[in-house]
Amino acid sequence: MRALLFIIITLIVPHFVQAQSDFAKGTFRLKKIPEIQMSGLLRSGSSLDVKQTPDGPSVKYPWEDILSYKTGIYRYIRASGFTMRNLSGWSHEIADNRFVLLLDSGAVSLMRYEYDFALYNTNQPPPSIILLQRANEKEATDIPYSVFEGGGKKFRESLKPYVTERPDLLALLADKKNHDLQSANLYSCLE
Repeated sequence: MRALLFIIITLIVPHFVQAQSDFAKGTFRLKKIPEIQMSGLLRSGSSLDVKQTPDGPSVKYPWEDILSYKTGIYRYIRASGFTMRNLSGWSHEIADNRFVLLLDSGAVSLMRYEYDFALYNTNQPPPSIILLQRANEKEATDIPYSVFEGGGKKFRESLKPYVTERPDLLALLADKKNHDLQSANLYSCLE
């Protein structure tokens, strides 16, 4: 039961988490000076709006100037190289420098790309994309996952290269016991 709850929380967090309407405490880094972490009250929209005080003026930073940002427990970083739907919804494109929610990091980073609901003319945006990226790689790999079929064959095959150092996890993948894999704390399994 905990594994199912973990999957639901990890994969089906409402799409509006990233699109905040109110300012929240947070930090961000600019591309020009990545070694300096700045803080303030942040709001994401067409740009990253930053206030130093609740009643103060806001400064708008274009997204192309932002390297990463964090509000509350959510940290967003840039990722490239994964396949995503374009705005038409009928074709795909390779993502280039898109912000993704960093779920866990270490030797392998686990991330989730969430489509911006406002850009799609449907009742629901496309589903989120789960991504894995090794620390020494420049591009993220999308992991096929369906809420309806759980960790199917494509999911297992995509995950296998990331768990080669763990014979116990390879055995779980081979036995198709993905519920055991997920309850074994997926984050630590990928490190």
